[in-house]
Formats: sequence, structure tokens, C-alpha cells
Amino acid sequence: MAPMLIPLLIWSVAISQIVSQPLILTDDPDRLSSPAPSPNVTEVVKSLLGAVTKEADMRSEAFKKLQNIVSNFEDEKREEQPDCEGPKVEGKSCNPRVPPPRYARATCSWMWTQQVSMGMYVCRPCRQCAPAEKRFPLMVFGHGDLSLPEFYTGYMKRLARYGFVVAGYRGCPLSIPLPWTQCQGGQRSFLEVLSVISFFQLNSGADVRRAPVDIEQPVTAVGHSTGARAVLMAAAVKDDPQYLQGTNIKVSPRERDAANKIAAVVGIFGDPMDNPTFNPDVRRWEEGAIDKTPAMFVTSTADFLVPKLASWNAFTAVKSPAKVFIDFRGTILWQGHLSPWLSKISARWSGTFARALGLDDQSALETVYGNGTRSFQKVIHFAKMGQRNTGEGKWGMVLCAPNGTEDWPVEAAAHFCAPRK
Repeated sequence: MAPMLIPLLIWSVAISQIVSQPLILTDDPDRLSSPAPSPNVTEVVKSLLGAVTKEADMRSEAFKKLQNIVSNFEDEKREEQPDCEGPKVEGKSCNPRVPPPRYARATCSWMWTQQVSMGMYVCRPCRQCAPAEKRFPLMVFGHGDLSLPEFYTGYMKRLARYGFVVAGYRGCPLSIPLPWTQCQGGQRSFLEVLSVISFFQLNSGADVRRAPVDIEQPVTAVGHSTGARAVLMAAAVKDDPQYLQGTNIKVSPRERDAANKIAAVVGIFGDPMDNPTFNPDVRRWEEGAIDKTPAMFVTSTADFLVPKLASWNAFTAVKSPAKVFIDFRGTILWQGHLSPWLSKISARWSGTFARALGLDDQSALETVYGNGTRSFQKVIHFAKMGQRNTGEGKWGMVLCAPNGTEDWPVEAAAHFCAPRK
């Protein structure tokens, strides 16, 4: 109970800070800001926080209600605005955004299995939204330090609505970068990613009601913070057989087979991969351990919890032809390092990238690399020159396309996109 209580309390404190702060004002008219919750919502959240802290049980109704409020609040203002591609609504400005998810809703539940330590938290498109016999590709979700996948319910639901079964491992919740903490300070968290894939490989028909996985389709992986490190290390294991050789971390043939299923990865506010405290094989990483698997890196100008340029440095180390770097303009807390706990702001981009590069979805590829009104170029409020975490002090977004013909911007692509053979 005690190990679970710590992340639960941290999550509760973060929420209490968010819901009590006023609307964040900014001199930058393009910078994203979040609406302040109404007094009624604030009082409800405070009451639920008290109940959650007292009960210390993530299965409680208070915790579920709190998750629902938090996961839906951040997008509320933007979702009320009509899509610029849709009908005009008098008196309301439109809100350009990437194409919406394929499914209207998603549901989440726990799955318990000895093959994945502490079980999994799984989100899928709702059963009423898809044919009963429908199976979906697997997406593994990696959580950050001092947290569990349940804390990301809103984010995972949004990912699932893009047509995935999103399975988050529950192991390694206390994996702060100290060797005596769980999973060797997070250095072994990537094995949890592989254990989820392996479970579905060995149990393809397991619990199709909760997790209707089609394991024959490519697997994608999305992770936050330490979870980002985990999915990147899993991709490195796939691409480079020499990665982790000479370290005390061994990868079994079964785990390598699971890694080979990974088709694309997304790291959100990831740990610094060039630091041996986090990555036990920095040398191989910097030599280009990931040189085939498509990878996307997401950070923001409001991330002050990880070292500056951690995501940019990881992006430049990856030699895969297809890769994306996004440093979006964020307001403190809502859109900083903890934003995947509290909002779904980058889930649209992650889901679209996973469909584009993981499943070769042509419409999603056009969104990532095209220049239409719904494209990344036109929709994402990426950082301006000189803002925090921009690459080389000026690149807020870089898109490296699989074939190189749609790289953007051209000047950055010439330096940071890998040569195509």
C-alpha cells in the first residue's frame, strides 16, 4: 500500500495546484493557455481530493470521478470551438486541429497476469463504437516515475480512440534514477514494455473483451518521462543487437522477439538519453542505436523538470529516416512536464504519428508531413526561436519524412535528418 500511496499523493497535489490557479495570461497571443475551472468544479475537486487521500485506493469511486474531471477539463475550451474544416458557427472562432480520432469513446479496465508484473491497465475503443469481432493493433504505454498508467486515463483514452488497444504496464512505479529503486532506477523499465508485447504474442486470444488485440499487426509504443526512456530503449534493442552488450542488463531471445514487433515509438518529455544514470549504454545510443524505427519526440517550452534540450539531443542521436521533433509553446504546469497526467494536448499528435509510421496510414502520413490545413505544420503551436528546448536555439519543430521528399523545414532537415539510401 505504501509504494502506491506516494505517487497517488503526488498526483493529487499536482491536480490541486492546477485547479486552484487562475487563467494563465501571456503576452504571446499564439501561446496556448488553459481556462480556469469554475468555482463549482474547484470545490468538487477539492472534496474528491480529500476522499482520495483518505481512502488511498485507486479503485475507489472518488478516484474514478477525479480522473474523469481532470482528463476532460483541459480540452474543454478548445473542443467547444468548431473545427475550421467543419461548418462555421456564428460568434465562435474556429479551432484548427489534426483530424479527430476514429472512435467517439474509449473505455479502460485492469488486466491481471503473472507475465506482466503488477498487471496492466488497458484502454480500448468502446464496445458500442466498433463491431464486436473487431480487433485492434497494440500500443504499449510507458508511465513516468512515481506514477501508474491509471494516472494517464484521459491520455490513454484519447490514444485508444485512434484505433488502438493501449496497454500500460503497472510495474516500476518507483523508478527514480537511483540504482536501489525499482527496475534499477528505470534502466530496466524497457523490459516491462517487452513483457506486455510478449504477453499478447503468447496469448493472442486473451480477454478479447477488455483487450481485443490483433497481434499480427505492427506494435507501437508511447511513453512519458521514464516511460519515454523505456520505449526508446526497447526500440534500440530492436535496431541494434549490440546495444546494452557489456552492461549488467541482459535481453532474452523472447524479449528480442517482442522488440522486433515494434514499428514506431513516441517519447513525451523524455529523460536524457545521453546521461548514463538514465541510459546504461550511452556510447551505443550516441552512435545511432535507433537507425530504423520511426521515432517522435515531444517536449514543451514549459518543461523545467528534465534537463534542457533532453528531447532535442535524443532526436539528433536517432538515425532513423523517419523522425519528428516537437517543442510546443506551453503554459506552466498544464503544458509542462506533467501535462500527460493532466491533459491530452499531445495525444492527438502521438496517435496520428503512431498510425502514420506504425500502420502506414496514408491519411495520417499526410497530416504529419503534409502542409494542409490539418497538418502538423499548420496546427501545432511550436516554439519560436530562442524559446526553451528549441533545437540549436531556433527549431521548434523538425519533420524528417521516410523518403526525404517531405522533410521540413528544409534548412533544419539538411542538418538533422538522416541521409536516405
